[in-house]
Amino acid sequence: MVGVQDVVAELRVGVKDLAAEDRSGWSPQDLSERVCDLSGLVEAVQVEWVRAVAGWDRHTAWAEDGAVTAVAWLRAHAGLARGEASSLVAVARLYDEHPTVARALDGGALTLAHARLLVRARRHRSGPFATCVNGLVQLAAETDSVEDFAQVLAEWVELVDDRPPPDESRRRF
Repeated sequence: MVGVQDVVAELRVGVKDLAAEDRSGWSPQDLSERVCDLSGLVEAVQVEWVRAVAGWDRHTAWAEDGAVTAVAWLRAHAGLARGEASSLVAVARLYDEHPTVARALDGGALTLAHARLLVRARRHRSGPFATCVNGLVQLAAETDSVEDFAQVLAEWVELVDDRPPPDESRRRF
């Protein structure tokens, strides 16, 4: 990253400053505001992580180190658990393949929780999903809660799915 401003290094300094805050005298309202501020910041950083992983995966940069998959690289080099790495790569690929999703995530109209639900809805339904993705993103932006959007997606899946539901008894945790 020669000649590029290292924004991540600046963020690390900011996080250290944040960690050094003495909140012992803060009012409950101030504490609540900090929690909300941090929640928004975490979401924004995670969206940037998704954006970075999308470009990294598109260029198969993970293969430069001899990894066979992006998930394997993230497990070995970023210390992620398999499920976390798989979820990150799946959301990054959704971001990369669907500009509507990317714009909505970048603009804050779509949260990562919504995007993870979209990833699940797309699985084994790529054709109908591609046809409906713009409307689904719009519904996500207009729906009051992630739980309500999950219900909307479940109904969409029922409408487009021609397969029996998965056997959850065989699922490993």
